[in-house]
Amino acid sequence: LAYAEKLDDALINQVVVEHVSGIIVLTSPTSFERGQDVKPEELYKVFQTLKEIYPIIVVDGGSYLDDNLVTYMDMADSILMVLNPNLAALRDARQFLNFSRTLSYPEQKILLVLNQAGHKADVKLSEIEKVLHSKILGTIPADEDLMLSCLNDGIPVMLKKSNHAISKGFKALANALLT
Repeated sequence: LAYAEKLDDALINQVVVEHVSGIIVLTSPTSFERGQDVKPEELYKVFQTLKEIYPIIVVDGGSYLDDNLVTYMDMADSILMVLNPNLAALRDARQFLNFSRTLSYPEQKILLVLNQAGHKADVKLSEIEKVLHSKILGTIPADEDLMLSCLNDGIPVMLKKSNHAISKGFKALANALLT
């Protein structure tokens, strides 16, 4: 961010990291304090430069809504809102969708992804869509043991178990996004 005004391919290549999966990653600031100083206008400049280099950019915006996240959302072609199938997540999702409408985003910009699905106590997909007045684009099934193992090993589930239901869920989601 200190070089937001002078970004070019060479500088970006010095700060990104290539993951074993082939994905290029620009990590978060190394300390909480450094992240506090980030201004939306700096993010905008960095994001614009990255969009010129990379055809697809995915931002993990976290779960805290602030000016920087709104900057990412404003610049995004699509916003994937990931939610779990429980009442607390539905309440938060409804609040987020209502907030998004105040920003005048077109309805098709906000795409819903259901995560950790498949428990008996889950709110049913049809009920979620009814409450949120939106269709679920993709569903990622629950398997806490596999996901914890992947997280601890630092290996994406797609590489560790490519035929698992979770991997199939991610593939279906990717296909839905590309069509």
